[in-house]
Amino acid sequence: MARANGFNAKAVDQFFTNLVTLLEKFSFGPGRIVSLDETGITNVAVCPKVLAPTGRKQIGQITAAERGTLVTAVGCIANDGNTIPPVLLFPRLRVPVDRLGRGAPPGTLTLNSATGWMTAEIFATDVLPHVVRHTKARQDNPILLLLDNHASHVSLEAVRFCQANGIHLLTFPPHCSHRLQPLDVAVYGPMKSAYKRALHDHQMTNPGRRIDLYQMADIFRRAYDCSFTRKNILNGFAASGVSPLNRDVFDEADFAPAAVSVPVLVPSAGQPAVAEPEPPAAAVAVPVPAPEPDGPAEASLRSPESIRPLPRLQVSERKAGRKKGQSRVMTSTPERAVLEESHLARTEKNKRKRVLQSGEGPSKTSKRTASKLK
Repeated sequence: MARANGFNAKAVDQFFTNLVTLLEKFSFGPGRIVSLDETGITNVAVCPKVLAPTGRKQIGQITAAERGTLVTAVGCIANDGNTIPPVLLFPRLRVPVDRLGRGAPPGTLTLNSATGWMTAEIFATDVLPHVVRHTKARQDNPILLLLDNHASHVSLEAVRFCQANGIHLLTFPPHCSHRLQPLDVAVYGPMKSAYKRALHDHQMTNPGRRIDLYQMADIFRRAYDCSFTRKNILNGFAASGVSPLNRDVFDEADFAPAAVSVPVLVPSAGQPAVAEPEPPAAAVAVPVPAPEPDGPAEASLRSPESIRPLPRLQVSERKAGRKKGQSRVMTSTPERAVLEESHLARTEKNKRKRVLQSGEGPSKTSKRTASKLK
């Protein structure tokens, strides 16, 4: 439902407007438009299809019963068909990364993380420098980095690093990456299928042995080599309309599911329904009789929507006031100012909380910061 509502003509047009503005200003050449996104892989295989003769009573495939351990894989591709070595985040803090990354694709950056998930600190201090090393990004040779609006990607530290190293951050609208993110469009699908096959082949080769974190990098490499191909990468950029630029890549049929996203306000729990005021008499339109049909064939032509209108999304009054996300150029001056203001407010809030917990009065620094906020 979120994807059906989020992928609408207004949100997509805003993204392409920001993209065109950056392309006209900086003229990014081949290989200078980079797309980055994370995906999760696990050491538990999903049972593939099993072929058996007709009439067989029992058909089975051995797989692990547990949920498995999640490892975050960060893919990075360029609009000329090339790839930047991936990043693997393992949920281990004390295991050496050279053991965890054994067998990974050449140049892979292997990192330790407490949970295996991407964080703002890891993205700003490890992932972005990894991108700069392989793209040679600098102020006189910038790159355009496309990614989603996740909080780990748009932190103040990440924006400052990008501005200092010639990286322009452009985010996708919320819930639109399945159609606008080149990695999701044409790369991650084949990669997930190839990874499932690689897990199955490893289990067939090593029967009775559990797949642990030390084999996952080698299994991931098999799926990576056959999915991160030049053909898939170019198809992903072309299908999303990013490179070559095509603002008309999506038609009205693609935005049809968003027709139900026209909100209808419903009262919140415990609140009476508010009746809409009737329009004044002067504003009531006089009905105009429809013209008579020319024949029986024209009289029978009625659209399905006129017979049964589409349902509308019901939104409570509490949720209707929330600010909707959109595509943003995070390295622009207005967006950075918003980030700095929110960071300052969050810092001051944490200071006040610590002061209340310690039982001490407000310090001079907090008073000075509060006066700046006012």
